[in-house]
Amino acid sequence: MSSATSVCPRCGASLQPQAASCSQCGLSLVVSPVANTPEAGANELAVPGGSTHQPGYIASPEPALQPGLVFHQGYGVQKRQVHRKGCLYTIIACILGLCLVCGVLWFAYLSPSHVRSPFFNRHGLPDMIPLPDNVTFQFSRDISESPGGILNLFSAPTVFHQWVWLDQGQNAASAIQFYQQVLPTSGWEDIRRSDDGAGGQYLIGCQGNQVFEADSSDSQRQLRDAQGNIVDIVNPPPGGSILQLFYATVSSALMLSEDCGT
Repeated sequence: MSSATSVCPRCGASLQPQAASCSQCGLSLVVSPVANTPEAGANELAVPGGSTHQPGYIASPEPALQPGLVFHQGYGVQKRQVHRKGCLYTIIACILGLCLVCGVLWFAYLSPSHVRSPFFNRHGLPDMIPLPDNVTFQFSRDISESPGGILNLFSAPTVFHQWVWLDQGQNAASAIQFYQQVLPTSGWEDIRRSDDGAGGQYLIGCQGNQVFEADSSDSQRQLRDAQGNIVDIVNPPPGGSILQLFYATVSSALMLSEDCGT
């Protein structure tokens, strides 16, 4: 309290110098330190929660966040944010790429329409007998053939397995040319090509005692049995040909010499 103060502000009684209270009414004459504290200035830093910093103290700055990082209040660690959209796009791209590869493999090789596909049905045709592309199976049957005459007494009939296909992609001459080129690579020998006398072409090849014949025609064919009876009538596809394949293991030396020239 200042020494200039001589009268109590409440009751007007005279006050002693440096008195802590009025002797008449008991009014406290001590000034509270809080009352003399200056109001917070504009240069003071605000403390989270609404309080202000006291003089002499500096608030710690908030941590600067880097892109992709999330700061969690109350923890001293930073966690990296996972970019889920980027992962999803990568997974979708991988799936699309896999589908594209599978589609190419299917149409180029695996489709059952390709004769070299493991899913292609050869209908019993031996693997040593090649097939051109774009063929469609019609039917198959067995034909029994004998040398004839008295020779039938000394040899059993030979069973030829016949397959009939429709060649969608080439005419008769091209089909026979195909077999003339690829049969040697499959071990066939003594390959001979000729006209069949019915508007078509045929080719014969031998491999040991096995005989193979390919007969192709651009026109309608009447298929006959060993006795000459008509059993089927087949028409070629537009722009294509009829392909007949025969295969047998021949036990008759005479028939083998006739077919293979041995």
